[in-house]
Amino acid sequence: MNQISTPKEKTATFNYQGNAGAYTLLYFKVIIFSIISFGLYYPWAKVAILKYHYKATSFGDTNFTFHGTGKEVFRGFLKIYFPTLVLYAFLIYASVNKNSWELSIALALLYAFFIFILPFAIHGAVRYRSSKSSWKGIRFSYLGNRTEFFGFS
Repeated sequence: MNQISTPKEKTATFNYQGNAGAYTLLYFKVIIFSIISFGLYYPWAKVAILKYHYKATSFGDTNFTFHGTGKEVFRGFLKIYFPTLVLYAFLIYASVNKNSWELSIALALLYAFFIFILPFAIHGAVRYRSSKSSWKGIRFSYLGNRTEFFGFS
């Protein structure tokens, strides 16, 4: 009886080859820079940490790559950071003056801003991160729209 042998299929697996010491040093560096810059270094810190994790993660024998830059993330960061700063300043002003009407308006504006902007921020972050990620030179993408993303359709 003849037996036909088939080659065993090689299964690709996800692997993470991160180094705790290297990550700890990177983490302390970004924390210190963020404190010194009053949080303005945060976008560059986020990119540095993402690049580290993507480079340490592989599927099969190939690592993932993150192509984003701190400048790109900074633009999105400002869209959230600046209005939040203005709204908090108004909230502090209303608190110091002990004007309950202004305080109510400030709180309502702050809550409304976060409730309104949160879906847009999540959608934008998912779209940005997927468009800046690749594996074996193949860029990922996110083609959804906001209404489908949040189940409004």
